[in-house]
Amino acid sequence: MSEVRTPPQCPGCGTRPLWKDTSTARAGTEDRWLWYCTTCLRKYRPTGDHKRTFT
Repeated sequence: MSEVRTPPQCPGCGTRPLWKDTSTARAGTEDRWLWYCTTCLRKYRPTGDHKRTFT
């Protein structure tokens, strides 16, 4: 059974886990996504480790 990973918390407000925003991803660019905070409405680039873990 695979391990469930929890997204990181927002570095700006730290209130909730970030959401994976894939609205700009297209076929062949699945690794082009951003983290999105639903509280402060900011977007953040994922680290290389985040891309490997959450893509």
